[in-house]
Amino acid sequence: MKRWFTGWGAILRRDVIALVLAVRDPRVPMRAKLLAVAATAYAVSPADIVPDVVPILGAADDLVVVPAGLWLAIHLIPDDLMAEFRLRASRTRRRAGIVVLGIAALWVALLAFAVWWVFVR
Repeated sequence: MKRWFTGWGAILRRDVIALVLAVRDPRVPMRAKLLAVAATAYAVSPADIVPDVVPILGAADDLVVVPAGLWLAIHLIPDDLMAEFRLRASRTRRRAGIVVLGIAALWVALLAFAVWWVFVR
């Protein structure tokens, strides 16, 4: 079971990196780009359709909306382009950690600024 999750996680990671590459490529249809950006923004956004405090349903919307959006974005990209992006993504694994760290640092900085704005200012 653990091996299945590890393999699935690696495929998901590769496909997310491939979508990042696809969003930057002019050959990719605009609707695929918009859908990939929207699904990713929803995944990192603190706002949800169903708040996370609602038991089970709070996490279920994240488990349905984000993968469905990413899956649809992948299928809107022509197969030959997606194969190229997946190949490039499998070679650039280390940079993904830097991107995740950058996003996390941005959220921490925004939170610190909000706390400063409310309590210190």
